[in-house]
Amino acid sequence: MFDKSSSFILWVSPDAIGGNGTFDNPFCDIESALKKAEPGSTIVLQSGNYDDDLTIELSGRIDKPIRITCDDNATVKVNGGCWYLYDSSDIIIENIHFVHARTSALCITGNSARNTFTRLSFTNCGQASKETCTVYFGGAGIENNMITECTFTRDIQNNSNVSIAVMVSTSGHSSNNPVRQHIFKRNTINGYSHAFIAGSSDKEDSIGGHFIIENSISGCTSDAIIIKSSDSAVGNNLISDCPVCAVRIRSGQSVTVFNNRIVNCGTGISVNGSGQSINGNCIINSSKEAIRICDRQDDLTSAAENLIVMSNTFIHTTGNFSSIAFEPHTSSVITGNLFHGYDINQFNLYKSDTSVIASIVSNATTQDGFSGNDFTSVNALFSSENTLNFESPVETGAHGWVVEGGIPPIETLESHEHHIETDDSGTYQPDDETLRKDHEIINAFFQNESDDFFEDYDDDFVDDNENYYNDKSFHERDDV
Repeated sequence: MFDKSSSFILWVSPDAIGGNGTFDNPFCDIESALKKAEPGSTIVLQSGNYDDDLTIELSGRIDKPIRITCDDNATVKVNGGCWYLYDSSDIIIENIHFVHARTSALCITGNSARNTFTRLSFTNCGQASKETCTVYFGGAGIENNMITECTFTRDIQNNSNVSIAVMVSTSGHSSNNPVRQHIFKRNTINGYSHAFIAGSSDKEDSIGGHFIIENSISGCTSDAIIIKSSDSAVGNNLISDCPVCAVRIRSGQSVTVFNNRIVNCGTGISVNGSGQSINGNCIINSSKEAIRICDRQDDLTSAAENLIVMSNTFIHTTGNFSSIAFEPHTSSVITGNLFHGYDINQFNLYKSDTSVIASIVSNATTQDGFSGNDFTSVNALFSSENTLNFESPVETGAHGWVVEGGIPPIETLESHEHHIETDDSGTYQPDDETLRKDHEIINAFFQNESDDFFEDYDDDFVDDNENYYNDKSFHERDDV
């Protein structure tokens, strides 16, 4: 419940005429409330449609954020519009429904930091005929923003263009202004081409430090998650029914992919770049290889080197593919993994070229009677294979929710230090202190900087220009 007499609460109703922002005399538009807002203000939207584009160019403080939310039990819809945040920090936007945005529904650019977007829903956004991105982050110096508890849904039959749910670009032509340290967690995404793209540069030293954690992703028609930034993490996600690839590490260094459950996808995890780690994942029923260790693909990528694939569980492939494919000029360590459901040919981890360096030790297979220098045969005693529960007493392989099934667990980056609140239904409701601490953790996590340059993700989607997406007119172009 909101205090209707508080001077820190500004009321808005699309049915109002004029108004001064009080509960009895609300503003008729959000722009009027933004002009009056100051650190600590809460802008409360009453039920109705807010269909125009909105530009937000103000900031709260880390201890006094500016909040834009809806009234209790209200339904607030943005139909076809886009909200632009430019040089805005410490803003919280929550409980808004965006529908039918032509290109982006949210565009956060400039030197924007510590903004939180929570419990938003996006339905059939990205209506333009070419590439679109429902939520976009870019601009020199943008960092430490968060998207959490949001729902992204698209009707693929009526939206055939290439669509990205969330993208954070590698922008800025100065090492003093990298784009880094964003958190995307506990979101649900269905029916996009790509769920997340973290980074748009193929430079090997492109610092990102982004976290993609605890999301449920399904039905992506292309690579569900693309990583093109170093020091990033993809963990505790449920990824299903994505026929091309679940996670593709295209470039960067020291990327960690951990504790993901990947079910009924094409390739499970595809890896380029150096020093990556694939740990504790469960990959079930891939139609292609579970892991592809990739050679250099073009002038902008490098072969996978010094890769560690450890303590994963691989369950079946439905096509004539190996569980792990090694391409030439790669180097890796494969250890502590559990393989189930592979016949002799599918199970063979092959080295197709003398340039492949692979150390394959201490792995296990459930194939009865199979033995080899690199594997031991074990009886895993899976709990319930017919329900895709592959928990087992065998030490080798992954354990926990990723093999048991279900949805990603609710955790914070340092859950032992965070207070977690739930409503009567048990749904996680992050308090302001939790959100603030998450931002502080990620802000302190990486201190190194790099010379990041803005490079194309797609020629029709990302211009080689540091002013990309800063101009509202971009979203009104017919050719995007």
